[in-house]
Amino acid sequence: MIYRITIGLLLTALVTQNHPVIDATGEITQLSRHIVGGHSGSVGRKLPVQLQGLSSDAGIQNGDSFFIDFVITNKGQSPLKVPTDVRPADFEPQDSGARSFEHLSLFVTAGEKDSLILKGGADLYGADDVTGSILILQPSESVRVHAKCSLVATNGRPMLGAQILTAHLSLRHETLSPKGLDAELNSEDRGSASSQSWSVKIDN
Repeated sequence: MIYRITIGLLLTALVTQNHPVIDATGEITQLSRHIVGGHSGSVGRKLPVQLQGLSSDAGIQNGDSFFIDFVITNKGQSPLKVPTDVRPADFEPQDSGARSFEHLSLFVTAGEKDSLILKGGADLYGADDVTGSILILQPSESVRVHAKCSLVATNGRPMLGAQILTAHLSLRHETLSPKGLDAELNSEDRGSASSQSWSVKIDN
């Protein structure tokens, strides 16, 4: 089924400024190890950032998908480390030792109360010992992540009619530990942020 999406959001001057741009729309090299366990901790901390989800209906001819720019601005008083590598395989342990890295998830939800996560978005990875995988955002500086989302929720439900969309980010510190041919993933929450919501109209 082909959808036409009309997004009621004007692109602002932010997208014309000289922000670094990370393209997360290409092929992703996934982990070769299967994740078989681990634990995850969450503290519910809000990161000192402003997040904007910017999209336009101009040139969208991709059926049930659309492009979106996640604009992250450091609103804190200290520099902020932002992962930039789109390849999780770059952080996979090559021997029996554990490997730690930062993981930034960017995604879009549809709905205000019982919201659903849309397929797509971006996952970025970084560590100080991987050259070019960490961007230091000084206070008031921004970075733009170019990504692609689907008009289908992760549970397979298609999005139709009037919808309210919201962009989100989640930053986690993760450690990958080999377990034979598989791996265990332990994750610690660094914080999260959400954008202002915007409305869309999706026609059949």
